[in-house]
Amino acid sequence: MEKHCCVKSDAAGELVEAVKYQGWLPEPGIPHDDFHNSKLERGIRSIKEGSRSILLKAGFPHELWPRAVGYFCIAHSFSNLAVLHPNESDEVKLEKSLLTCYEAANNGDPFAGWKIPFGALVYYKPPKHRELPSFSARTLPGIFVGWRVDSGFKHRNVHLVLDYDSIRASAKGYGRPIQVYSTELVEPSDGNYIFPMFEAQVNKLNLFKPTLELPAIERRDVLPFEEGAPAPTVRKRRTYVTLERVFKYGKTPGCKGCERVA
Repeated sequence: MEKHCCVKSDAAGELVEAVKYQGWLPEPGIPHDDFHNSKLERGIRSIKEGSRSILLKAGFPHELWPRAVGYFCIAHSFSNLAVLHPNESDEVKLEKSLLTCYEAANNGDPFAGWKIPFGALVYYKPPKHRELPSFSARTLPGIFVGWRVDSGFKHRNVHLVLDYDSIRASAKGYGRPIQVYSTELVEPSDGNYIFPMFEAQVNKLNLFKPTLELPAIERRDVLPFEEGAPAPTVRKRRTYVTLERVFKYGKTPGCKGCERVA
């Protein structure tokens, strides 16, 4: 017996013709009548609410909303349990009940990407770091905005980062993410994330500034939150040169302090 695929859609002609071209059976709605799908509309609402929340928390402007939507959808897939459908068998439901959406789509394999908050400060190795001067820093500050997911819903340890200096200068295409491997990305080891754009938004409101001002961040090789990085040392003066000490111990040859107080 021949099987048919029925596709429900609104009455848009381009959708109906596309369904016919595929050899399927179109079931369009009534013209000029809203076509409702409660589950789909609720899902879209959740995406909008979640994306709006992380966009505000990161301090991002509205034009970067595509980055927030992509981050929210992928983060939702590996942080929430898979959806159980009524037409699935009890065996499949039992198996999926212990898996996240990402694991269910990848035969149980867990998500292996770095789970970094949206808008957090990270350091990354730029794609053309070998073309930099010999003694130039090899890591640049960036803003974490998500992950790359290939066809088949596969994540291959490639993360998305916005260049911090490009955002700070509002350079052309600053919202286009840079693809970085997990081995070329550094995050705070203690979990104390910094959100530069959110802090700049707070300063803008507190100081009544007309524009957003992002502070400059130094490019460096030894990262401040990298494991094994040496702690900064500050030299402290142990004794002060006074006239009494000069009379008591005498002058030290070549000491400018002794010459000034004598």
